[in-house]
Amino acid sequence: MPVVLIVSGLATGSAAPDRLLHPTGEFAARFMIAALMISPLRAAFGYAAPHTLIHLIDMATLRNVLAEFFALGIWTGWAAFAVIVPLAVTSNEASMRRLGASWPRLHRIVYAAAILTLLHWDFVHNNLGAALAHFVPLALLEGWRLFRRARSGIAAG
Repeated sequence: MPVVLIVSGLATGSAAPDRLLHPTGEFAARFMIAALMISPLRAAFGYAAPHTLIHLIDMATLRNVLAEFFALGIWTGWAAFAVIVPLAVTSNEASMRRLGASWPRLHRIVYAAAILTLLHWDFVHNNLGAALAHFVPLALLEGWRLFRRARSGIAAG
């Protein structure tokens, strides 16, 4: 699994944090997209957490983190991470039972995380095309799901 190589490289010093920042973020986005297409969200979080940690290591000081925090490309990443933390924590059977009908409503906020991730990717890398190459399949699948849901509602009504 790539995360083992990433953590190993960071721990041994064979890979600099700035070289690991992009791959962890890209894997986080890819797994979030896959999670939105199938589920669960834990794989996305498994890369988003190291991505965030590597970013903090790369920034070196709290002062540096705060200095860039309000840049559009940065706060959107922090916001996406904040959204997926409770989703990762509740992505288990016990939470589904405990939350009942609230669980699906809570997990729908993953779409906000997806939009924030798209913005983060675009503004950090200044490359909307690369971001869209990953997010367009998700948008098409969601459009298909909405179409099917609307069509079945019309047929049933």
